[in-house]
Amino acid sequence: MWLQVDTRTGAAAAAPLQQQQQQQQQQQQQQQQQQEEQQQQQQQQQQQQQQHLQERQQPLLQQQQQQQQKRQQQQQQQQQQQQQQQQKRIRRVSMLLVVPLPSSVCLARQQQQQQQRQQQQRQQQQQQQQQQQQQQQQQQQQQPRLACTSPLAPQPPSTCCCAAVLQKHNQQQQQQQQQQQSRAAAPAAAFPAAATAEPAAAASAATASAATASAAAAAAAVRTNLV
Repeated sequence: MWLQVDTRTGAAAAAPLQQQQQQQQQQQQQQQQQQEEQQQQQQQQQQQQQQHLQERQQPLLQQQQQQQQKRQQQQQQQQQQQQQQQQKRIRRVSMLLVVPLPSSVCLARQQQQQQQRQQQQRQQQQQQQQQQQQQQQQQQQQQPRLACTSPLAPQPPSTCCCAAVLQKHNQQQQQQQQQQQSRAAAPAAAFPAAATAEPAAAASAATASAATASAAAAAAAVRTNLV
């Protein structure tokens, strides 16, 4: 060991200390360079790894995307097929509903409609006849009283009764004629309900004829009493 003495300042410095410091600095610089190099190498390795990963993952991602697109296309095709099948079913049902009916069914419907119309017409005619009969009965009830009580044409009660009986007889004959005309106008083939209505009409005609016979007998008895 030896000391260097500075003549100007008188300070002593040890040469070995300076050398050690220089060596330490060099070592630190080298370590820093090595660290920087290592970092660069690590960064390069990381970049390379990322590139490799991307290169490997890209085909996988592309495959996944393609598979998803295929699935979507398949779903769309299935939906379209289902819609087409539903439309076909609806068309079939509508065609079945729109199919024309056979002629026999159409004829049966027309006959039913005609029968309904004829029944309605008969009911209207019956109602009109009943109304006419009621009016005639009211007139018959009022006419004998007026004829017997009128001061302009005084008549005995016997003649009034005879006139009333004759009027009833005439009216009954008119009613019978009207019934016969209505029967002749409606044939039995076109009106199936006429078969049930004819016995009732015959019974009413028989009662009417019996009533006329009794009225004629009463009129004859009155005439004999007068004579």
